[in-house]
Amino acid sequence: MKNQVSRFQTENTASGWSNRILALAVAGILFLTLYPFRFSLHTNPPLNRSPFLLVSGGKTSGPFDAFLNILLFVPFGFALSQTLREKGKSWATILLLTMAAGAFLSYCIEFVQIYIPTRDSGWEDVFTNTAGAAVGYFLFELAGRSILKSASEMESRFERFTTLRRALWIVPFYFATWFVVSAPLQAESRLSNWIHDSRLVVGNDAMGHLDRAWRGDISLVQFWIRALPSKLAVEITAEKSTAEAASSPLATYLFSGNDSFEDQKRFLPELTWTPSTGDVLDGSALNLNGKSWLTSQTDVPNLIQKANSFSIRVVCTPAEVERSEGRIVSISNQAGLANLSLRQRDGNLVFWFRNPLSARQDLLFLNMPDAFALNRPRDILVSYDGSNLSVYIDGKRDPRRYELTPGASLAQLIRHMKTIELEGYTYIYYALVFAPGGVLFGIAARRLTRLGVRETLVLVLVMVMPSILLEMLLVRISGRAFSIFNVFLSALFVIAGAIWINADRQSPQAATMATDEKRQLSSESRFQSL
Repeated sequence: MKNQVSRFQTENTASGWSNRILALAVAGILFLTLYPFRFSLHTNPPLNRSPFLLVSGGKTSGPFDAFLNILLFVPFGFALSQTLREKGKSWATILLLTMAAGAFLSYCIEFVQIYIPTRDSGWEDVFTNTAGAAVGYFLFELAGRSILKSASEMESRFERFTTLRRALWIVPFYFATWFVVSAPLQAESRLSNWIHDSRLVVGNDAMGHLDRAWRGDISLVQFWIRALPSKLAVEITAEKSTAEAASSPLATYLFSGNDSFEDQKRFLPELTWTPSTGDVLDGSALNLNGKSWLTSQTDVPNLIQKANSFSIRVVCTPAEVERSEGRIVSISNQAGLANLSLRQRDGNLVFWFRNPLSARQDLLFLNMPDAFALNRPRDILVSYDGSNLSVYIDGKRDPRRYELTPGASLAQLIRHMKTIELEGYTYIYYALVFAPGGVLFGIAARRLTRLGVRETLVLVLVMVMPSILLEMLLVRISGRAFSIFNVFLSALFVIAGAIWINADRQSPQAATMATDEKRQLSSESRFQSL
């Protein structure tokens, strides 16, 4: 009977945490395996096989990748094992069902990954994920009860400590700490480390190596020291002259066959041929033959760095696509350091600009596949607002997102980032900040004895306020526009955290009944011992 009481107490305190871990595990698995959530139903399975066969498209995975795949499913197997144990299943049934559930979930994910262009599916992931679920089961058998009991005890102690009065300083202190951490992280997106002795080069970089020279025609190069609104940028690249005039560019180089290449606005230096005079095609565009290019005779003033934002527009026509690695426009110095580089790599458009993050991350550049075609003109505009980079080509905005948030700065401390991952780091950052904050709100809200309309409105306002304050802080540091989406995302994580921590919490009536039942079991145990 004592064993029955002990088991009852363990299951009663652990059941809530097993369900929470299971929900968190599934959410983490879906995010890490299906991000960036861009699906293409027109994608053909590799080798034209049936998509249900999960034929790999060339995935190469080593021991470390296998370890990560196993580790990803360990929490899932752990929590599912506890859930099945509560239903009275035997150890063999629990192991079998846990492995089957892990295999089924992994297979479904691998099937969906076929239709995500940036993902690759394969059976090896199904096997390693299933092994991870099995590891989770054995971890539960070895230490599951003590882990869940410890989690429940920590929650109970913190709940007793968190009175409404204490919550009034615990929650603000928590978010204030994150605000202090976020400020220097967001500052990493600023153009604070630009090289001063840099020159503007059209058709190469300042080093002047022939293998970096670009071949083709350029008719226009423009600069702004601000980010252009999306609608205006679309109109400009669609060649609407009224939109271009309304944008008031800082500098405009119009190449129309003149021997003098001056900025029509007189803000930037005149360009001259390097190393010899080039050719002008049809008197309407600058023809770069790969042997000479244009370079400013003096250093470019750091107007862009001071503004912490910029837009650059280039109208060009490539003369070659295959095996091309030419710099179309760059702001760089002779030591090989660049502040900004717009180049062509085969048919791809590659853009890189200097900031503390990109200077430390070799892979942090924007790559747009198939942006160029042989002898086809392109009107390209790149705009950066201090945090977000946007690209427009021929009147269309590219859907890719390049955003430098505190999440990217946080991620670069532990790994080399890729541009395609930046959006995901934003989600992870807001989850780290606001989901635990929601947990604090959820625990503090348990102290409320009455939750009417007035109390609900006050609670919602208090939960949303940190989102607004953080957004205002990040806007102040980066200079970008205020984002309602970021506020909504933050508030969503707060609400999710509050719901998650209270999802399996017993009501006072249920807790009383459970206490009475434990007392009854304890009394019966003492009676039998007599």
